[in-house]
Amino acid sequence: MCIGLFLAILLVFLQKKFELFMIVPDLAYPVEFRFSNLFIVILTITILGYLAARIASSRISEVFIER
Repeated sequence: MCIGLFLAILLVFLQKKFELFMIVPDLAYPVEFRFSNLFIVILTITILGYLAARIASSRISEVFIER
């Protein structure tokens, strides 16, 4: 999560400064950095990771471990 967010933030600032990605040759793809979006992504990744780990751990039984 941390690596992905770091790369995404870096890419947003690089796009704002250097206009790396273009929609058409004379129009750069517009981007905007908002801390609220960052917190929403962190919260979403955390919740989905927790749920995935909870589901996976609920399927483990003593019989499965002993095999």
